[in-house]
Formats: sequence, C-alpha cells, structure tokens
Amino acid sequence: MANSSPRSSRWKSRRVPLSNRGFELYWNQRSLGHLNEGKSVLTIENYCKWYSLYLISPDWKIESVGFPDCGNYQQLGSPYSDHHPSPRHVLAFSLIKGYECDADGFGAIVAEWNALRLEWAGLEDYELHPVDLLGKNWQALVLPNLERSGDA
Repeated sequence: MANSSPRSSRWKSRRVPLSNRGFELYWNQRSLGHLNEGKSVLTIENYCKWYSLYLISPDWKIESVGFPDCGNYQQLGSPYSDHHPSPRHVLAFSLIKGYECDADGFGAIVAEWNALRLEWAGLEDYELHPVDLLGKNWQALVLPNLERSGDA
C-alpha cells in the first residue's frame, strides 16, 4: 500500500485524517510507515474532549472504536475519566490487538491523563517541586533512596 492515496472520504488531505465528527485526528507522519507495513494505527481527535479512539487501517479506512476497557482495574486503574481514556488501557488494548499508537495521539492521551491526576490532587504543574510534595526537608528524604540506587 506504499504511496497510495487515502481512499476514505474522511481525509482532509493525505496528511490530515478526520474523525466521523469532522475533527482532525492526531497524526504523526511516522504513522504512515506503520500503515505501509500493514499495521493499523490508533489515534484520537485533536479536540478538547474525546468520545472515542480512532483506528486507521492499512487500507486508509478510519473507524471509531470507543474507549478500551481491559479490566484488571487494580493494576490498570479506571479505563477512562471525563472524556479521557486511560493510557494504560489504550496501550494494553493496542498491544493485544497488534495495533500501533500514533505518537502524537498517544502523547496527548498521556498529557491529558496526567493533567487530570494533578487536578484531582489539587496541584498545578508548577507545584510539582519536591518541596511542595515532601516539605522543606525534601532532600533528606530523597537522598538516601538515590544513594541506595546508585543515582546520587
């Protein structure tokens, strides 16, 4: 399928796939190599709220596949939260199915999931400094662990 044109009408151009809602999908051009190797690629809409993952198959078709729920909640946690799929469930799903994750799409999933975690903890990203989490004696708490691991 190398150098083929997209067959789906849901492509704005060869470089910009669209969701069934008409939003552009995250699409790193490296994902084209996966399609050319016969592998399907999972991605997500380039939008503030997500309702589904999208699977782009080697024949250029785009299909909505929902959010994966791989069970094992104690190990993997919740499969989604407030329009955001869990990166752990997305990765487990893609590995089981033999799909590749689009690098930009998966990066957005991870970033949004981490932002939600900070919000739930009542933290802003600028509050991640160890002094904010462990107190003013943070170095004394961290250094012994680093020395044991050989990273100090």
